[in-house]
Amino acid sequence: MDSENIGISWALSAGWGAFKKYPGMAIGGSLLFMVIYMAGAMIPFANLAFIMFAAMPLMGGGVIFYLNMVRGTNPQIEDLFAGFKSYWKWMGVGWLYTAAIIAAELPVLIAFFVSGMYKYMDNKSPYGAMPPSPTAIIIMASALILSVVLMTVLSLRWFFVWFLAADGVETMEAFKRSAEMTKGWRLKLFGIQIVLGLCASVGVLACGIGKIFTSIIVYLAMTSIYVDLTSPKAETPATTE
Repeated sequence: MDSENIGISWALSAGWGAFKKYPGMAIGGSLLFMVIYMAGAMIPFANLAFIMFAAMPLMGGGVIFYLNMVRGTNPQIEDLFAGFKSYWKWMGVGWLYTAAIIAAELPVLIAFFVSGMYKYMDNKSPYGAMPPSPTAIIIMASALILSVVLMTVLSLRWFFVWFLAADGVETMEAFKRSAEMTKGWRLKLFGIQIVLGLCASVGVLACGIGKIFTSIIVYLAMTSIYVDLTSPKAETPATTE
C-alpha cells in the first residue's frame, strides 16, 4: 500500500479538516459517547453488564460515526448506536481483540503470580521477609518488557480491525486484512501513534477540557489514515446494518 505521504502532520491536518466540516457534530457526538461510556462503566453493579454486553457495539458505533464524519457522508448522532444493529459481529471483534491483548499480558501475570507466591512463602519463613533476589527482579522486568512488546505488536497488526468491521468486513477477515494492510508499515504507524497519543494528552494542561478537543482531532486523524489507505471506499458510508 502507498503510505509515503502519510505522516504526523498529514494525519493531524486531515483530522482538523474533518473537524472543521462538522464541529458541532464532532463535539456533541463525542461528548455523548463519552458520557454514555463513562456512566455505563462506572455505575455500580451495572458496570459489569455494560462492559460485557454493550461496550463493544457502542465502540463499533463510535467508529462508524467517525468514519462517516471523515468521509463527509452525512454523519448523524444515530451512528453512535449503529453497532447494535450488527451486535454479534461487534461482540466478536471486540472480545477477540480483547482476548488477544489479555493473552499478551500472560507473561507478566504469571511473573506477578510467581512473585506473590515467593513473598507468601518468604513471609512464612522463620527468618522473616527477605528482599527479592536479583534473579526474581530480572524475571519480572523481562516478563513486563515481553508483555509490552507483544501488546504493541498485536495493536499495530490489528490497527485497522475496527474500521474494516465498520465497512462490513466479517470478523475473522477483518483481522486478516488488517494484518496485511499494516505489513511493512508498522514502525511508521507506531511512531504516528506515539505522537498522536502525546497530542491527545496535551489537553490535560487545560484542566482536562482541552483533552476532549485534542482527543477528537486525534481520533479523526487516525480514522483519516484508514480512509486514505482505502480510498476506493472513500465515498461509501460506513455500514449501519
